[in-house]
Amino acid sequence: MDISKFSRSSKKMPKILSTRVVLTERATITMFDPATGTGTQTGTFVAAGAVNDSGTVTANFQIGTGGILTSPFTLTSSVGTITGFTRAKVIPFPSTTRSFAKGTWTFVNGTGRYAGIRGRGKILATIDFTTREVTIARDGFLNRVFRPQSRQKIMKKKFTR
Repeated sequence: MDISKFSRSSKKMPKILSTRVVLTERATITMFDPATGTGTQTGTFVAAGAVNDSGTVTANFQIGTGGILTSPFTLTSSVGTITGFTRAKVIPFPSTTRSFAKGTWTFVNGTGRYAGIRGRGKILATIDFTTREVTIARDGFLNRVFRPQSRQKIMKKKFTR
């Protein structure tokens, strides 16, 4: 039996497994206006994989027609910041109690150690409108792998010994 048709195309598979990144966020909705669908949230994040870090997260979100959530977000740690964008469907919406959101995210920029970062993936979140707690899981891949030392520094050390 030919199993090649069941495997992913090499174009879709990441070339280096260490480019995978998984983030979890715990946030609180600090403001939400149901009339306009706009809100803000703040909290903390933990990342593992190509980015191993933790820090704070802030987001300004808009929930539009049909429960479509769009949100720029910023992850801040002691070594830099990552800015990104989320697009997800909130189900059910409107909701007076709990909803979940499923969609995509992208990393569009960074500072410090994360300068030039790019990446994308999927998002799944739970939203409790009663307690205002949000739990977010992001899973995806980076287009750039971050290491504590640049390749130039490593090469320089090898040849200066």
